[in-house]
Amino acid sequence: MIRDTKKIPIYDTILKTNHIRPTLIRTAQNTLRRPTFRTLKFQTFRSLYQLNGGHQNSRIVTLTHVKQDSRFAISCAKNGSLVCWNLLTKKPIFGSKLETPAIELYVLNSEELLIVTKKSIFRSRVENLFTRQGLVNFPLVEVAKCDLNDARQVTFLEQNKFLAFISCAKTSKIGILSDVDDVTSLMVHQFGKFKPERMERTRWYARDNLREDMRAFLECVSLCYREMDRQTVLSIGGFSGRVYHYLVVSQQKHTYHCFRFFLKDF
Repeated sequence: MIRDTKKIPIYDTILKTNHIRPTLIRTAQNTLRRPTFRTLKFQTFRSLYQLNGGHQNSRIVTLTHVKQDSRFAISCAKNGSLVCWNLLTKKPIFGSKLETPAIELYVLNSEELLIVTKKSIFRSRVENLFTRQGLVNFPLVEVAKCDLNDARQVTFLEQNKFLAFISCAKTSKIGILSDVDDVTSLMVHQFGKFKPERMERTRWYARDNLREDMRAFLECVSLCYREMDRQTVLSIGGFSGRVYHYLVVSQQKHTYHCFRFFLKDF
């Protein structure tokens, strides 16, 4: 959960693991020179400890818990620095400097990361990543182009490796990958194709227009998987406050995937 303030951006991540009791990691950018992490007990919000010394002279933008190994968490800062923390020893174990600052990061497995920047989404693989120390170089392989403002405009579903994001903010296009391992599975949905979507247009006389290149301010996207129905649902939030739900259907034929988007009201 991200709560925006004028001076202090705060990022909360809940950890529920076997090695660590349920805690709430809070990142508070109190000063520009010394960004710190405060770990709070989830039930009482009592401060447990702080993580210091990883980032220097930059605000922290994202914090990701490594589910594959509950001892670690990865943070990224606005200046492109990336730090992996050991939550048991309370110290950073390795770091890196990205040429383009990341706004979101996903851990695919113990060796691979999905690094999201404002204009591109990259995949990086480093052998024995979480046993390394010191400075680590992350080779970047581009997965897809994007057009993002912050982490709310990209979403990753671990159950089936679906990735959805805003591919073009100017023309209101949504990109979706059915499998991050297959970059050819990228499909694009033109927001405004369905008639209810045209209510998101900011000008009243454009709502009945049939143009596909409609402009709308899309705030956020989110993917979820419904276990009971075995369905993948994509939700898009607009500037007007409306939320649009889509049922994403995948049909595999030979070597390509076909997607259909349905406007669905839950």
